[in-house]
Amino acid sequence: MDSLQMKKDSAINKYRKQRLLNKLMLYSFTSMTCILFLSSPLWYPLLRAFLKSLLFDSLPKIGALFFSSKCIFIVGNLIVIFLVGESKIFKSSKSSSSSSLPSNVVKQNYAADEENGQKNFIFLAAEIFSENVAGKVVIITGASSGIGEYLAYEYARRGACLAIAARRQKSLREVAERALDLGAPDVLVIPADVSKVDDCRTIVDRTMSHFGRLDHLVNNAGMTAVSLFEEIEDISKLRSIMDINFWGSVYMTRFAIPYLRYSEGKIIVLSSSASWMPSPRMSLYCASKAAMILFFEALRIEFGRDVKITLVTPGFVESEMTQGKFINKTGKVDVNPQMRDVQVGITPVVKVEECAKAIVNGACRGERYITVPAWFRVTYLWKVFCPEVVEWILRLLCLTGSGTSPDDSLSKKILDYTGVQKVLYPENIREPELKAE
Repeated sequence: MDSLQMKKDSAINKYRKQRLLNKLMLYSFTSMTCILFLSSPLWYPLLRAFLKSLLFDSLPKIGALFFSSKCIFIVGNLIVIFLVGESKIFKSSKSSSSSSLPSNVVKQNYAADEENGQKNFIFLAAEIFSENVAGKVVIITGASSGIGEYLAYEYARRGACLAIAARRQKSLREVAERALDLGAPDVLVIPADVSKVDDCRTIVDRTMSHFGRLDHLVNNAGMTAVSLFEEIEDISKLRSIMDINFWGSVYMTRFAIPYLRYSEGKIIVLSSSASWMPSPRMSLYCASKAAMILFFEALRIEFGRDVKITLVTPGFVESEMTQGKFINKTGKVDVNPQMRDVQVGITPVVKVEECAKAIVNGACRGERYITVPAWFRVTYLWKVFCPEVVEWILRLLCLTGSGTSPDDSLSKKILDYTGVQKVLYPENIREPELKAE
């Protein structure tokens, strides 16, 4: 009994520490944003322009939206649902059935009922505006590991049929078996390399011949390169970064778009926060992700309402990339957790399950942009208002003098001296077990 209580206390303390860490990160990043913003010479004219736009442009439009017939209808229905859930009829029935209970138990029941009522209302409101993907068909590229693998599991839990593609057939089959156990009605395994246009055509053709429809396309396949630009021996050997990250998504979208138009489907694009927050040694990766953002924003204009596009810009997420797998300066795949520590530094790494759930939730709600973790959006403000300060901080943390090892960088030394990676990195990251090719 004592050991069980100790385990419970340990779990509660761990949860409280995690919540405290999240709050500290949020408050510190918010404070830093305010300081950097106020220290920039651009803040006053930008603030004045923002207030002018808000008062004279946005408020009239918002008022017109609130008083439109559709908005009044939706809000009215939600109010009715809420009032029915909290009506005195239900409360009186609860009180009569619990009259024989002790007063402290009755109070606990009322508190629990109130909390459940709030949760049910929020859940119901989310369900009204969220897409039900049960029975729908989803293509996921790069599904053999990382975010793609857990996106497959998240869609499987919601009853979607899956077509998963990647180069590693053995890993794909393992993912397919687990997805079937989690509730996917059917899973099609397609070994393919998205950097090859014929393989992308094959993925879409096999999906259509097997399922007869396509509802969601998840462009997830990606690879990163870590090297200072001047140290790359043969720049042509790193073409694969652009071929996989950018052209792979372009090829897949081109072949899938006729079927997505027919089903009024969705495209979920896994870009990166590196598209706006560049990092040293990752210039080619940042360029490929920025290209994805602008390409799909242009397609959003072309497609209109026929096909919805959700752009996902994750921060650092538990995956093979954050385990230290990347293409080095010679163009070969390397696994180097030490270099990972240099690049990631003291930035918290999000668990992949949380990331996948947030992506699927946002995509089903039709969100245009998703950033995981949400607090990472503040870095965009840093980049816009204080680019010189951001560049100086990144050079200070990640770069070292000529002739010195990257392991001598300040970010790596902070991790080594403090041991803070035990808090900031998930266990999978600290002790990487990469899947075999």
